[in-house]
Amino acid sequence: MSTDTAYGTATARAVAPSPAARLLWTFSDETAATDWQGLHDQLMGGRSSGAVEFKPTGSGSLAYPNAPEAQPCAVFSGEVSLANGGGFASVRAALPHPIPVGQAQAVVVEACGFGRPFKLALHLHPEADGVQHQVVFQAPPQWALVRLRLSDFKPTQRGRTLPMADVLSTDHIHQLGLLTTERVAGGFMLGLRAIWLV
Repeated sequence: MSTDTAYGTATARAVAPSPAARLLWTFSDETAATDWQGLHDQLMGGRSSGAVEFKPTGSGSLAYPNAPEAQPCAVFSGEVSLANGGGFASVRAALPHPIPVGQAQAVVVEACGFGRPFKLALHLHPEADGVQHQVVFQAPPQWALVRLRLSDFKPTQRGRTLPMADVLSTDHIHQLGLLTTERVAGGFMLGLRAIWLV
């Protein structure tokens, strides 16, 4: 995984990682979580499941250490099943309006992980089944800002890497996606608070 997973420790409340950061998504209320729709291997006959759920006061170890109170967040969680040739779970959300990439160099995710890698996907076209640019990342077991270089996002479609251009300054981000990465059966969980373009 070619990501900067030690970008910094998150503060007690979500703040932009830099003055020039543009907010792509914040999981600050229930609507922001329910806008993420599941797209799992069930489309191919599999049995994996997953969803994004809002946690108004955090969730167990997802609470900030040394914070005066647990902070709101969302949790992407579910179960990966290898039955019927399946093995992945994913969710996707459309941005309220396309965000131009411009001079941005990275995406920063405020996240808390539990030992399992995930993929973040950028959809540069409005089509639901179009090409997406993905990168693998693994969040640490405490809240942190995980920096993902745009140069590491690779174009894919239906699980295949494509011989296409990387993310360009002229591109616009239309949708975001989160996916499990390994065909390993069992439960998964990822805490989320915000996603920025920096």
